[in-house]
Amino acid sequence: MCMNRVLIVEDDDAVALILEKRMQQRKFTTIRAHDAKQAVEMFRNHPDIVLVLSDYDMGGIHLNGDALYDAIREDLKSREIPFVVISAVQPQIVAEKFNAYKVPIIEKWKLNKEFDLVVSPLLKKPVDA
Repeated sequence: MCMNRVLIVEDDDAVALILEKRMQQRKFTTIRAHDAKQAVEMFRNHPDIVLVLSDYDMGGIHLNGDALYDAIREDLKSREIPFVVISAVQPQIVAEKFNAYKVPIIEKWKLNKEFDLVVSPLLKKPVDA
């Protein structure tokens, strides 16, 4: 079992690739869901997930980022897994949902600048597999 798995939930291939590379540079294995419905299933099937990086608006008919968070919130708490929202949606809209839960939010246009500042403090050092 991998001990360093990060679930990336992102419908934009370019953004997902950036996130995957950032996590792989830190020696984390990544798995990707294209929408929240798929992410819920993957989250429940991989008890080794240590971080969830999720888009807010995945543009399809499936669940968005806040519905994903609602679906897995209790598991996140019990497993002490950080959840980070990455979004191109207006910050105040996303903040209305996630600020109450103290979930970090990174605006997509600030991804390169803010990723390390937000994500690094949430990560434990990877365990060698």
